[in-house]
Amino acid sequence: MMRIRRIALLLGLLACLFASCRKDHFDVNNVHGVNAEGELLLPIGSGSFTVSELMQQFNIDSMITCSEDGILTYGFHFEDFGVVDGDSLLRFKDLEYNERFSFENPFPIILPQAFDTMFHFEHTIVFESDNIHVVEAEMETGHFDFDVKSNVGLLQRLVIHSPDITDEGGRDLELDFDLNSSDIQFDLDGLHYETDTANTLHLGYDVYVRLQSLPAQELFFEVDVKGSELAIKEMSGFVDSYESRNVLDTTMNLFPGNASGSLQVQGARLKLYERNTFNLGARLDLDTAWIIVDDEAPYSIFGPQPVSVSVPPLSNFGQVFERSLGGKISANETGVYTVSNFIVNPSGMSNMVSVSDTSVIDVMIDAEIPFAFAMNDVRFVDTTDLNLKIDAPEQIEKLTLELTFTSMIPLGLNAQFFAYDSETGKITEALVAEDRLINASYDGNPVTTEVTLEITGEKVEHVNHSDRLISVYEIDTDAHDVCLKGQQQLSLFVKARVKYKGTVEF
Repeated sequence: MMRIRRIALLLGLLACLFASCRKDHFDVNNVHGVNAEGELLLPIGSGSFTVSELMQQFNIDSMITCSEDGILTYGFHFEDFGVVDGDSLLRFKDLEYNERFSFENPFPIILPQAFDTMFHFEHTIVFESDNIHVVEAEMETGHFDFDVKSNVGLLQRLVIHSPDITDEGGRDLELDFDLNSSDIQFDLDGLHYETDTANTLHLGYDVYVRLQSLPAQELFFEVDVKGSELAIKEMSGFVDSYESRNVLDTTMNLFPGNASGSLQVQGARLKLYERNTFNLGARLDLDTAWIIVDDEAPYSIFGPQPVSVSVPPLSNFGQVFERSLGGKISANETGVYTVSNFIVNPSGMSNMVSVSDTSVIDVMIDAEIPFAFAMNDVRFVDTTDLNLKIDAPEQIEKLTLELTFTSMIPLGLNAQFFAYDSETGKITEALVAEDRLINASYDGNPVTTEVTLEITGEKVEHVNHSDRLISVYEIDTDAHDVCLKGQQQLSLFVKARVKYKGTVEF
């Protein structure tokens, strides 16, 4: 029996040839004391099954729905989470900031003895960001590095404080550093930030020095600040239009890898669902959406481009787009290439909003593809095990298999069958060389096909030493637009006509 690995329209027909659903067998093993001379006709078996039963047999019915009138639809589901995420939005650029505090020394003097004193300075750091203006935030990560230089005595301590940053207890930031240390750094992880002017940080410096002599005409303090990995967990503020560009370049394999050719799908329906947990509306602009089939020119999935879809804030998935489409797909590999932009706050609204690093835009796509298509010379090659061991084959002059197919399935099939010996790697016998095996039913009425397979005594010997059956199928719809339905049925009746050499006793 054929082993099916993937769901495809093609396999639905091919499997019909080897399915064993509801099969009746005629057992001749218990016939004794009968002499047969010349020729003996034996009914071997019969069976019938519908397309729906066939899909159940190969466990693919979970991917297919069947309407009340029997129309079959293949369902394809795709999810892409985090096409836009708040974590990428809520980041400041790394910064390098320098501030020089200088003043004239009116009385350059040498002090009679050293003494300790403190100088106080203040300045404001401005954070740079392409998209956010933060008024209040919970910091996720980030750290500042400080370096202080001066010609005013011996530097001893640096105390940094800010009314804009508070710890978990609500206390204003105040950090004390030994200036004899080469590492002056503080982390922002988990701290609360709040300011009166967006994207600014007010800092105060208390520099403790030991004065001994002040010979220079100009006295200065210079502070270098480096900030890096500045990211926010959650913020309140203003968000400019934020654009995320997405490119999808992939392939779909709806058919088994050893199929070739193409078919024209009709009446497929694509539904786009999105979830937008930002407190801001968004828009999807789809610039390019191509199907790439073999060496042919790519064609647009939607056309004409571009497609623009509004995405309001949605806590759960909501449908934002639906379209019917049709076109050619490859039997083995169909490429999909799309270029799209997601724009958060596309209208540039200036209302204060809250955004967190867990805010996302997620995409979910459902494709409903009815089994309605036109097929153009699709070929499929399959190999199955062959376990045919005939005792005393030398007594058989000719073995003829008579197959009667009664089909209501709108697909025509040509087939070739070859016996193959895997030990020698050779084809041992051509059983059928390109013949119409099943005639299609395009008008809904049963169509009968008679197929005769003749295996001479010599071929019996060859087949008896083969362990594989190679099947080559060519399927088309003879330029008809067809639709597979669940109740469409294929029936098979098989008789064996055996011609013996002389008289054989059972």
